[in-house]
Amino acid sequence: SEDLTLLYFTGHGIKDDYGQLYLAMTDTKRDNLQFTGLQGEHIRVAMEGCRSRQNVLVLDCCYAGAFPAGRGVKGDTAVHTTEQLGGRGCVVLTSSDATQYSFEGNQLTQTGSPSFQAGSSSLFTRFLIEGLKTGQADLNGDGDITLDELYSYVHDHVTAEQPQQRPKKKDDVEGRIMVAQNRYWTLPSHISDAINGPYLPSKLAALQELSRRYSSGNAIVQQRALEKIHKLADDDSKQVSGAAQQFLSSLILEKERQQEAAERAKQEAAERAKQ
Repeated sequence: SEDLTLLYFTGHGIKDDYGQLYLAMTDTKRDNLQFTGLQGEHIRVAMEGCRSRQNVLVLDCCYAGAFPAGRGVKGDTAVHTTEQLGGRGCVVLTSSDATQYSFEGNQLTQTGSPSFQAGSSSLFTRFLIEGLKTGQADLNGDGDITLDELYSYVHDHVTAEQPQQRPKKKDDVEGRIMVAQNRYWTLPSHISDAINGPYLPSKLAALQELSRRYSSGNAIVQQRALEKIHKLADDDSKQVSGAAQQFLSSLILEKERQQEAAERAKQEAAERAKQ
């Protein structure tokens, strides 16, 4: 399937006596992880068996826990999430590396018995939401927010505010994964200024930039670029309006060619079905 499967978890990560990762639920008991927690290996197997070609796992949890004296998990406190959950065809984003804590604001996520009361979002989740909600994670300005862009945005903002915490990413997929569209995409101010300005060379340069963004952008970018190109098609300068009209004409021809190709493909499919 071409679908994207995304699993997001925020909470606590715990290891058992054998170093296996478990995600803690509201009723998880540290001395009975097998039956009260969610084993990371089960998640990995489930995601590997998913029919989606693109699978994303986002974990925002503190990887080291303090356990009651004389009980609980033995061994080191490192939870090697990317090793245990980084299955083939899956991208894993974590809020910190194998030896670090996650932070909520300037406060370290408290160890000991997990607190399940609602509270403020962690740094990682806060910037994850911010990048998507505001569109600021659209780093290349093409209107799409890819997973790589989102990770870069979150990583840079988290480490800037809390240098002790470094989000990590491990992936084993080809191509880019688009997770959201930037609904707030706007034309860069230098292009808008050039379109509204009096200088012919600047307007022609703006038209070229609009054409490039139309070719590389998503539907949102194309719509807003096209609005400006239509405006340039009515420009007082014949050179500018002529260039803009030529671009619009080429779009019409391209759409007609695409429609003709689609009709031919449809007819050929119908002919093959009859044979």
